[in-house]
Amino acid sequence: MGKKNEYGVHGPEQETTDLTGLTHSEPLSELELEMLRMLSDGLNPSQIGEELNYSETVVCAFLDSVVLKLNANSQVHAVATAIRLELIK
Repeated sequence: MGKKNEYGVHGPEQETTDLTGLTHSEPLSELELEMLRMLSDGLNPSQIGEELNYSETVVCAFLDSVVLKLNANSQVHAVATAIRLELIK
């Protein structure tokens, strides 16, 4: 199993455990990862929505899902966790 499956990024929808010992029930989608990368580059949800042709509300819903999947407390915490887990650079 490669890193991506270990971290719950790709693969079947099943519980996975990452290096932190946290259990995730669903992997991050490619769109969620892209939004997380854009957030880490300093774009706000409105700007991400403009780039990807989604409303700010939809972007916030995706980012809320990312926060939950990474067991984070905020979007900033989700970005830090994703960097630490090498999900994004």
